[in-house]
Amino acid sequence: MVHDDLNKEMALGAMQRVCSGRELCVTDVLRRLRKYSISQDDLSWVVESLLKDGFVDESRYAKAFVRDKVLLSGWGVKKIIWALKNKGIDKLVIDEAIKEITLSEEPVRLEAILKNKLKSYRKTDNAKQLNNKMVRFALSRGFSLDISLSVVNKLLSNFAQENE
Repeated sequence: MVHDDLNKEMALGAMQRVCSGRELCVTDVLRRLRKYSISQDDLSWVVESLLKDGFVDESRYAKAFVRDKVLLSGWGVKKIIWALKNKGIDKLVIDEAIKEITLSEEPVRLEAILKNKLKSYRKTDNAKQLNNKMVRFALSRGFSLDISLSVVNKLLSNFAQENE
């Protein structure tokens, strides 16, 4: 829906309301503002105002994004970094936000995710097929190859012993 008569103050007010309810990064704000017919200068003014007044804070956004993706989506570090880079977040901000993740807990988190995923695989899959599927799934979630292989091997070893 295009709002031709929207001026920059109205756009700012609308974005302040949105940003008061949830964290957004500059990229998200710009995507939302593009539906309004305001000039590039007005877009820049709105974004600068939001940043200056603390409605948008890339560091705060990145930390919230990391927490949500780890706790709610079960993502690994690599996928989180990729998603934040895709949103135009600065590398230094990403590095700081990633510190929120306890990397030593990645295998534990992945194991819990894969245990649940293991239930959905067919019993007819042979060990190699199962191994490949689980490793691909772990990699798609953004976990490193080393962690993925280690956790999958551990789980499949336990799985084979339980099903003998």
